[in-house]
Parts: sequence; C-alpha cells; structure tokens
Amino acid sequence: MAAGRKFIAIAISEPEAGSAVTDLRTTATKDGDGWVLNGNKCWSTGAHVADYALVFCRFGKASGARGIGAFVVDLKKPGARIGHISLKMGGRGLTEAEIILENYKAGPEDVLVEGDPESSRSFALLMSSFGPERVGNAAMCVGLAQGAFEAAKEYSEIRHQFGRPINEFQGLQWKIADMATQIHAARLMVYRAATNPAPNGFPDPMDATMAKLYANEMAQRVTNEALQIHGHNGYTREYPLERMVRDARGFALGGGTVEILRNTIAAMVYGHSFNQRRGG
Repeated sequence: MAAGRKFIAIAISEPEAGSAVTDLRTTATKDGDGWVLNGNKCWSTGAHVADYALVFCRFGKASGARGIGAFVVDLKKPGARIGHISLKMGGRGLTEAEIILENYKAGPEDVLVEGDPESSRSFALLMSSFGPERVGNAAMCVGLAQGAFEAAKEYSEIRHQFGRPINEFQGLQWKIADMATQIHAARLMVYRAATNPAPNGFPDPMDATMAKLYANEMAQRVTNEALQIHGHNGYTREYPLERMVRDARGFALGGGTVEILRNTIAAMVYGHSFNQRRGG
C-alpha cells in the first residue's frame, strides 16, 4: 500500500451509524485464534476498486464507544463482497460503495486495533487518525476554491457588459475581494494544522477540525460566487463551475459533517463532550 500498488478503502459508516459512529453494528466474534466478521458498511470511498478495507467493528457485547476496534479486510476473500455502488452528484472520480461482510474469517494478523469491551481507548485511538484526513480534506477545498477563483477572475476580465469589462464594477470587485480573503484564511488554517502536531504526531485536533469546517464552507461559498460571476455560462457544462459547485458540496459531508465538526469544536472548548441523544 505504501508503494501505491494496493489500495485500501475506509469502512466506518453504516446504514444506522453515520455521524453517530458509535452506533455501529458490525461485529467481530472470536473464533479460535481468529475472528468472524458480520455487518454492512456504506459510503466506503473507492471500495469497489480497492484491494483491502479498514473496517471498524465492535468486539464483544459492549455499547457506545467501548469495544470498537478495526480490522484490515481482504475484499477478494470469501465472506466479503461489494454491494450497492452509489452514483454521486459530485466527486465522480471515486464512487461510494457498500461492503457486505457475511461470516468473513479474519486472522489475528488482520487486527489493526483490538477493541476492548470494557474501554473506549481503542476507539479514541482510531478516531485520532481523523486529523490527517480532515487536513487533507481542507487542503483539497482550498485547491478547488482557488481554481474557481482563478476562473472567475479571468472571466471577469474578458466579459463585457454596459460597454466595459465586468471587473470594473464595484459590486463584482467586492465579490472577488471576499473570495480571495476567504481562500487565504483557509490556506493559513490548513498550513497551521499541517505543521502543528499533537503529542501523538497527528495534527492538533482543534486545528484540524477548525480547518476542515472553515474550508468546507468556504469552498461552497467561493464556488457558488464564481458560478454567479459567470452568469448563465457558469450554469452550463461548457464551463467548469457547475462541476466545481457539485464537488465542493461533498467535502462538507465526508470525514465529519460540518454540524458534527461544530459539536467537536464545542466539546474541545468546554473540555467535555455533550450527549446528543434523546433524553441525554
């Protein structure tokens, strides 16, 4: 995998466990010196072309965050198969697929992190890996927004209305100024998150979460404004803006929705998490 010859998909979400990831139902049952896995995963990016999947599952009869661990599953082995493949609005370079595990036999060498039914430490360890993913997600948003900005800037210089280039109108200049400022702010947040590791070597959780939240929403604002600057042309497939708008929307869903990111930031600010469940 490190050499790029094998591809691994991440399999966390389930039909009943998206943002509520600790509700996952995929189980790991002890079988001799190995394990038997059963469950369904969804929204696994690129799973249908992957060789392996990193599967989050529950060890034992625990609930909540306790007992959650992870296996490396060989998707070519019996007991693992690809189910429904979702066709997305944007981000069409990689599709999202369902992974179905039916009595999949995993050996002890396949355990990446063994879940402890008496503790949530293994879950916390796995979740710490979200830092790099969130920084990467934010970086892609910056790149996408920069591309939309450059397209809008160039278009505003060559498009004429009322006898002059539209970039001479103050209203459009303000749009361009706001877009440039937001992109610059997001880029600085990404740089900060990428170069400020926590003691475990991963990006600082607050920096990474804030960078993703801001960049996700920034990319949507900037691509939408860039399309608006293009007018009707931006809404056609002859220009790249309609694709950029669609692509930007997906970044605010994967790797933690913007709503969950706000919950996470608030928990770090107050020093403890808040129970979001009914009756909590």
